Amino acid sequence: MTAGPAPGAAAPWIEVRNLTKRFGAVLAVDDMSFTVRPGTVTGFLGPNGSGKTTTLRAVLGLVRPTAGTALVNGVAYRDLADPSRTVGAVLESSGFHPARSARSHLRVQCSAAGIDRRRADEVLDLVGLGAEAGRAVGGYSMGMRQRLELARAVLGDPHVLVLDEPANGLDPQGIAWLRSFLRWYASRGRVVLVSSHLLAEAAQTVDDVVIVSAGRLAAQGRLADLMHAGSTAAVQVRTHDAPRLAAALRGAGIDVREQPPDVVVALGVGPERVGLIMAEHQIVVLAMSSTTTGGAADLESLFFQLTGASSGAGSGAGGPGAVGGPQPLPGQRGRW
Repeated sequence: MTAGPAPGAAAPWIEVRNLTKRFGAVLAVDDMSFTVRPGTVTGFLGPNGSGKTTTLRAVLGLVRPTAGTALVNGVAYRDLADPSRTVGAVLESSGFHPARSARSHLRVQCSAAGIDRRRADEVLDLVGLGAEAGRAVGGYSMGMRQRLELARAVLGDPHVLVLDEPANGLDPQGIAWLRSFLRWYASRGRVVLVSSHLLAEAAQTVDDVVIVSAGRLAAQGRLADLMHAGSTAAVQVRTHDAPRLAAALRGAGIDVREQPPDVVVALGVGPERVGLIMAEHQIVVLAMSSTTTGGAADLESLFFQLTGASSGAGSGAGGPGAVGGPQPLPGQRGRW
């Protein structure tokens, strides 16, 4: 397997430009634009019905845009010279023949794509199914089938990987393995775009996010940057003279939030300035700490802020994504 894009080749990327898709009277995607950069795992997030799957299908040439474009490496999917070696995707189950072995299934896929049939065993080992390669797929668990779908997607060692809800139905061990695999794949300079409704898991996996709502782009960027956008430095002080401190801070032109009976929060300043004002007014401090206000506490908060979705709307944020502990390496055996 290669270590990444060929030397001298342009870095892989996805670009959606002013994409609009109508299905009759239904506007599924509305003038959406975003880019996905290589070397990162990008989460594609939004409530059900927000246009995520339609957008991914447009990227993969499965639906024709009403307007705008969805490009891979600067061209539409249909114009790629060798699509199986450029893009790997899992959008829905392939409907494996239950009596056919995983190895046989992938060898058929290799023959259809002009890929060496020996690659089938390589990718089965990569996703931890090497020991199960000869078993009929009908006896596979849901997690094993998910691994087989992923093996099919990477048969051509593609530089772009597009996955729609790949963690659906997986147990914590499987989700941890998938997280490790996606990070490893992206680390090779590849594009990894993953749609998910498991917000807690996405927060542990993705570097960048594209958040959509009602068919439109709500936000795009590095997850850390988006979560800290709008945050403000603050100093929290506890004192028996809280009303007097609040008045002194306001007199110095500082924005203040009072938390009765004894806490004052000074916004937009550091502890040095607050300390000088307290000393000037001879106010005794019981406790003081620097903090930030605003921004988003976590990906779930950011998601709800940007989409207007309710925390009870089935986001999956409390699902099996909150998994700790050591992560298996790609190719390590184990069942999902």
